[in-house]
Amino acid sequence: MNADDPRVQPHSVFNFTDFAREIYYENSEVREEKFLLPALYGGNLADGEGRGKFKALVVLQNPLFTFTRERWRTQCATPEDAVERHREIFFQWWRLRQNPELTELFRIFVDKPSTAEEFFQRVYVTDIWKDAKDTEDVISRKKDREYGHYWRSKLAIEIKGVAAATERVIFVGAQARSGFQFVPVGTRARCVVFPDWGHKKTFAAEFQQLIADIHSGMF
Repeated sequence: MNADDPRVQPHSVFNFTDFAREIYYENSEVREEKFLLPALYGGNLADGEGRGKFKALVVLQNPLFTFTRERWRTQCATPEDAVERHREIFFQWWRLRQNPELTELFRIFVDKPSTAEEFFQRVYVTDIWKDAKDTEDVISRKKDREYGHYWRSKLAIEIKGVAAATERVIFVGAQARSGFQFVPVGTRARCVVFPDWGHKKTFAAEFQQLIADIHSGMF
């Protein structure tokens, strides 16, 4: 990866659609249904002058595979359709509070968006393991060094490409934390635990500190 790659130039020219299209076609053999996996969300800043920045780039561990599959009624025809559907499903997941703690985390930056489009204009969302079905799948597959290298390299493209277009980067969970190495110098970044059943108290404490630091301007 170098500065000449158009995907890592200032945010006005970062092309998430091209990035997603490349990944979908590279991983055609892993799709159970067309474009169901990998799961790609990204973000889409509003067009025009003064488009501003994302309030946060949030890196999660695994896609919402079970929730997504339940709502994947028909196959998508194009990568663009797939991205739109993945965003709509993620937005449903958020609004239905499937993980209340993460719902509150995103609410810091988007409060009460009425549409998926509005949601993804405020935050950029991605997973480190974009084609994993669950944590056990990650544990099994990440032992393959080529698999790990491939997805980390894709995450590096996203982080470097979006760094100039976001106010901060947040890594949620131990797996996502490995992406911290790709954050450019000068970009605000923070790691928090994933709020599963064994880490809710730790997440609650980290969440309160996060809010305090945002309000004080420290993050």
